[in-house]
This record gives sequence, structure tokens and C-alpha cells, in this order.
Amino acid sequence: MNPPRVLHGLLLAVLTSSAALAQSARIDMKDERRAVGREDNIRVDAQLTQDAVTSGSPIGVVWQVENLTNAPVATSAEVSADYDAAARTLVLSVGSEVPSGGAMPRMVVIAAGEKKVLTGATTVHFMVAGAGMPHAAVPRFVQIKASVLRDLTAFATLFEQRVSRKAVLTDAQFTQWMESNDTIVLNALPIHYDVARGRATSAADASIRSIDSAFEVPATRP
Repeated sequence: MNPPRVLHGLLLAVLTSSAALAQSARIDMKDERRAVGREDNIRVDAQLTQDAVTSGSPIGVVWQVENLTNAPVATSAEVSADYDAAARTLVLSVGSEVPSGGAMPRMVVIAAGEKKVLTGATTVHFMVAGAGMPHAAVPRFVQIKASVLRDLTAFATLFEQRVSRKAVLTDAQFTQWMESNDTIVLNALPIHYDVARGRATSAADASIRSIDSAFEVPATRP
């Protein structure tokens, strides 16, 4: 069996419908919300679907992975978010999916010389002290990090099994999966904090806390 040929033929059949949906989206290379990163002949362009954010609100991202290597790579449409309060930066991780319980995640294969566009969204949660005040430490940037699985040879059989049934990684394959996963860091993008929505969210949280406290049972003294 020729692993690269298996990966090129079978893997594309695993997520044909998802890939088709992703390909309907495009990256606007002139968009100011576009970020770019390149490492070891893999280039990632990404752009945000909005330029303002607040805690509890969704944020969407479209990203294109261009494989300039001589072998296929893979990624996923998974999006997660974290907030670095010290740097006032929202970190979006795209394409990063750890096999849960050893089960192989759904992946999108990008052949050598190919480009593919993926879309995703996640909800962000963070605390802003003094939100609405002139010097409040609100988010100022978004940092996008794209994960790519580079060496697919060891997973050729698993990708073939994934077509017909659930594929499970061995402990050794799980370790190799993590070692083959590469992260490409894109340049940071400026983001605006939606003050109006932030105030509304803070007011709602305060109202909920007030209602909760009203129903608290006073502690009984011994």
C-alpha cells in the first residue's frame, strides 16, 4: 500500500461535504482584518468576521491553509478561544483538535500544492475590570494560531478506516499525532471592545448576582 496515495484518495472522501462548504468562503486579501503566517512551507491566511467583541459574544474566523510542501497535511475546523489579560489579547486557536478517548478527529486533508479554506466560530469569555471607563483594560488584539498535522504517513490506515467506521489511535499513534502537530502563529490583529454590549452584559451579571443574594439564607449563629 502506498500511504501518500491512500491519504490523497481516501482522506478527501472523508469530509467531502465539509470541504465543499468551506470552499464557498474566501479570504479577502485586502481586508484589514486579515492575518498571515508561514512556517516550513505552510502558509495560513485568516480574517475575522467582525471587528468588535465583548465577553459572551461569538467571534468568527475564516482561514486558508496553503500547502507548499511535497506531502499532504491535515487540519480540522475546530476553533477555540482563550484570553491573555496581561497582553490584552484574545487568542484564537484554529485547526487544533486533540483525539478524545483515542478516537481520530474529523480532519481535512490538504494535498501538496493545494489550498483549502475553512470557517469556524467560538464564544469568548473574559472579565474586564472597570469596563466602560476610559482606562479599562479591555481587549485590544486578536492572535490567531493555526494547527496543522504534518506527517500523515503513520495514520494512513486510520484514515482508511475512518471512511467506514470509527478509527482509534494506539498510545504510540497518539504520541506521534501530538508530535506531528505544528502550530503556525499569525500576526496579531487589532480588535475593538464593544462598550455598549459590555455594559449591558455587566449590568445583567450584576442584576443576576443581586437576585441570587436576595434569596440567600442568612447564616444562623450558633
